[in-house]
Amino acid sequence: MMLSNFLARHEEKTADSHVRDLLGQRDWGHEQAEFLGHFLSSAFQPIVAPVRDRLETIGYEAFVRPKAGEETIAVEDYFAAMEPDNQAHVDALCRHLHSTNFLAQSPQNALLFCNIETAALAQNPHELESLLHQLRAIEKRGLLLHRLALEIDLTPDLDPGILYTFVAAIQQTGVKTVLEGFDADGASLARVVHIRPDAVKFNRSWLNADLNDPTYREMTAQMVAGIEALGAVAHQEFIESDEELNFAHACGFHHLQGYAIAAPSPNLESISMGMPKA
Repeated sequence: MMLSNFLARHEEKTADSHVRDLLGQRDWGHEQAEFLGHFLSSAFQPIVAPVRDRLETIGYEAFVRPKAGEETIAVEDYFAAMEPDNQAHVDALCRHLHSTNFLAQSPQNALLFCNIETAALAQNPHELESLLHQLRAIEKRGLLLHRLALEIDLTPDLDPGILYTFVAAIQQTGVKTVLEGFDADGASLARVVHIRPDAVKFNRSWLNADLNDPTYREMTAQMVAGIEALGAVAHQEFIESDEELNFAHACGFHHLQGYAIAAPSPNLESISMGMPKA
């Protein structure tokens, strides 16, 4: 059965009641959760930062891994088949799942990076109140909010006013905010300047140019310096090779992430490594 057909057969009230029951359980937080017939588990990808002459782990980005029986479902397909309200429910469920699995094995000072489902956010700005309630519940379970970073994708359909309101409210709780999907064409620069997040994630497009071109390297380094001048951390993700890792390090990125460093895993892998040879 197609996932879209499966989800269409479930009434919204049933889904809403189910996820609220899950989130209300006192013993909530096993290794996986179930929603609409799919089992959800966590995978964590290390994020590193340069410390003197080495790269050291400073945190982990959490990813959800949906499965139907033994079949793994692509995250994009899983969310695309849902109505926005169901996306918001799963979004909340994932944050509880990730934070619980993270707390079970996390180093004391490591950060947890979690995504916000921007499609649901754009459809329903009132999700802010629900999100703040979730953050309070996560804090009660033991995760200090200054160790949590929420990532919001810089999608064109997300209203700038809604985005600003969400970022400001989240920052007031002590949670860090991250704008991800920052393009090499600079189309989202105005939003970064206006919103002043705690961190900006540079997407894959910054690594698709000629990385041996000294002019391009200097231009990227200046953009990193500009993000730093705004008081934000410059974060390069999707690093897939030693060449890209060396480029990002040379440009001065504060946080580095990608398969060249480590793949997502159910276990928190602590990375301490020297830079690869050029």
